[in-house]
Amino acid sequence: MTTMTTPNGTTININMDYLFAKPKRKKAQTAEDKRHQMMRLRAKDWVTQAPNPSELYDAEGEDTAEAIATPEEMREEAQERLDMLAHLGALMPEVARDFRRGGRNSLYHSESLGNIGVLYWTDQRELTCNGTPIQDIVDKYQDARDCVVYHSILMHAIDSYGDRFDMLYMLYVSKYKLDWQNDRQDLINARPYVAVPVTGFPGSYDLSPMGIQCAGGGLVPVLDRMPKPFC
Repeated sequence: MTTMTTPNGTTININMDYLFAKPKRKKAQTAEDKRHQMMRLRAKDWVTQAPNPSELYDAEGEDTAEAIATPEEMREEAQERLDMLAHLGALMPEVARDFRRGGRNSLYHSESLGNIGVLYWTDQRELTCNGTPIQDIVDKYQDARDCVVYHSILMHAIDSYGDRFDMLYMLYVSKYKLDWQNDRQDLINARPYVAVPVTGFPGSYDLSPMGIQCAGGGLVPVLDRMPKPFC
């Protein structure tokens, strides 16, 4: 510290080391930093590539015929979302690859076992949620709501009475293209809307956003905090 007196008699203290210090060199970008940067850019572009809601209205503000997706378009959108989850490292690539193939053993779900998401083929009849085959639950929801389920998360829980029960969170593509751009952003933010069968009310579903995270190649729910975005 150096003490100096100005022409008007004011005494000031100057840290000469700080004054003449060399500027810190910017930290070199690592290969991992570059990878994450490219991942974020691709995800941002991917979101904007979804149908633009403003283009799905006519001059009177009504939905156009293009606003409602065909079954083929919904499946293509489901494939897009699985491909992005695989690209972000949230799901194993085989999940997206097998869905594209279609047929038997092509749809997966994750079973949440603590902090691990174990992947299973959904069409295995012995895999159930509260005694009902998971494939039946998925099929019933798809038929009732005219949508495509592309992944589910099975979680085991215990209520306040000590009774065990299951929760099935279904990630789906709705037929309304107006929602798709927001749905993609929600997925990137690790907080997609999910459909959950309401216990005791057959045919009723709770639709709400839920946090998710990657765990062991599958997905697990994040219920006690805001999830960390995938990129």
